Parts: sequence; C-alpha cells; structure tokens
Amino acid sequence: MCAFVDKHRDEHGVEPICKALQIAPSTYYARRSRPESARAVSDRELGEKIECIHAGNYGVYGARKVHKELHRQDIPAARCTVERLMRQKGLRGISRSKGPRTTRQARGSGRAPVSGGSAQPVMGCRHHVCPHVCRLGLRGVCHRRVLPQDRSVALPRRPRTCWDRP
Repeated sequence: MCAFVDKHRDEHGVEPICKALQIAPSTYYARRSRPESARAVSDRELGEKIECIHAGNYGVYGARKVHKELHRQDIPAARCTVERLMRQKGLRGISRSKGPRTTRQARGSGRAPVSGGSAQPVMGCRHHVCPHVCRLGLRGVCHRRVLPQDRSVALPRRPRTCWDRP
C-alpha cells in the first residue's frame, strides 16, 4: 500500500489515492512514520549472513547445513527461520538424487515412444476398433480394449455404418 501511494503521490496526491483505496490518509502517514519491526531487522541481517554462507559453500548447502553453520559461528537462528529466508531469497541446496524428475523420456533410454490414440493392437491384449458415424455427423473411431477376463461380457452393439458389410 505504501509503495503504491509513494509511487503515485507526485502525480495525484496522497488524499485522492487513499480515498480511491478506501483507507484513511492517517493510516498511510502512520505506516510511513512507524519504525521497522524487530523481525524485519533481524530477517534482513540474518538473510545477509545466510546468503554469505550459501555463496561461500558454492551454493550447495541447503537449509539444514546453513542452520548448522550459523550455530557453529554462534549466530542463533531457528531452522524454520533459515528455511523461510532461504525460500524468500530463492536459495536452494543441491539434491543428492539423480536429478530432477520430469515426464519426458531420457535420451538414449532405448524405449520406443508411446503413441497415444493409435488404433494398432497392443501386444498382450486384444483391441476392438469400430468405425462409426457420431450423432453430429462426424466420423470417429471407437477404440475399446478387451481383456481376457472380459470375454464373457457382451459388448454393446454399435450402429451400422457404410463401412459395415451386409
């Protein structure tokens, strides 16, 4: 709120902006004259130390190791505070896992790409493909997978089309 009013006060003035925002001008002036809170001061100081430790260790330390390093340097800080400040500053440690998990296939993995929506039969199960004319007059393909345990279940009848043989 204060940043917005400060940005536009030269152009419009404080009172019209406060009236448009439906706040009292005294609220704006009280906020500007109020000193910075103790938490904001400690967060600023601790944030600088966290950035220094993180950068000094090649950016690989996460919140747990930064917290331990702060305690080695006799700087009291809660671990949740370190986590919060690292999140705010966009600092992350390096994971020991293989890397980020993605939905994309790794290069050279040797697997064939999965083709979605193909009418080709897949090994291990039978497919029933029936061309039909939809209600809107569009041509479509009904793709149904029939598993061995479903053989006793009767499939619903499909409408006859011009592709069917008499």
